Amino acid sequence: MFSPLSGGVLFLSQFVARCIVGDGLFLCPCKTGCLKKLFVESGEGEGKMQIQIALCDDREEDVRFLEKAVRAWAEKRKYMIALRTYPSAESFLFDCEDHPPEILLLDIEMKGMNGVKLAQELRSRGWEIPLLFITGYPDFALQGYEVSAVHYLLKPVVSEKLEAALDRAWALCGRQKASVLLPVEGGSLRVPVGQICFAEAVGHGCTVTTETGAIDVRLGIAELEKVLEQAEPGRFLRTHRSYLVSVPHISRIGRAFVTLDGGAELPLSRSRYQAANQAFIRYWKEGLPWD
Repeated sequence: MFSPLSGGVLFLSQFVARCIVGDGLFLCPCKTGCLKKLFVESGEGEGKMQIQIALCDDREEDVRFLEKAVRAWAEKRKYMIALRTYPSAESFLFDCEDHPPEILLLDIEMKGMNGVKLAQELRSRGWEIPLLFITGYPDFALQGYEVSAVHYLLKPVVSEKLEAALDRAWALCGRQKASVLLPVEGGSLRVPVGQICFAEAVGHGCTVTTETGAIDVRLGIAELEKVLEQAEPGRFLRTHRSYLVSVPHISRIGRAFVTLDGGAELPLSRSRYQAANQAFIRYWKEGLPWD
């Protein structure tokens, strides 16, 4: 499913928490009104994973309608959801590292950063989550498709169309590739695991080479290995004490080197040859679940 942006730490005292469980309601007053947290559960949804949904809209009346409509969709589908609403793009960016959504419903015309700019920012950081644009301005439709929005809904929103868009977005979530959040200078960077070719230990950190370039990461090689193994078990292997390599990017294994798709040759320790060769053969014969 999906992995987060850099941002701040959520302190409950700073935010409003509005929780609905079944038919119960608890409203906690707050000065900022930056965040409302909504849980909707169905009786048949116990034990199921919650779908994390975010709604970013600065019009309170629209937020109330959309909350109700999303809740109705979840109840019809027997889903459990956790829905957080944000009155601005800035409040979403502040909180999304701690509460990354799987689906984002996004108004376009908002004060400060508008919805299109927020979508562009998310895409530039590697976020591939389904986006549903909800707006009263049809002129923005083209920009919505430029950031690969799942759907573009005009206000006033028709409930049936919203439900169809949510169905499509949730279906896409099942096909999302794993990503990891890596610490870099000045913050964190979300990187799709499938784009990582290899990593090299450099000093106390690593240089991670992806299909699009190199990233200096503030993690040691052993720490990075644990992060990647947790995201997609079996995808990466240590060929050398200083190198971590993505198995699908290997084109050839020799006694002392592995050759990658792009032609790069990386050292392969004698003690690691057997394990690396077995992993390479197993991948090409059987594949792995993250393909």
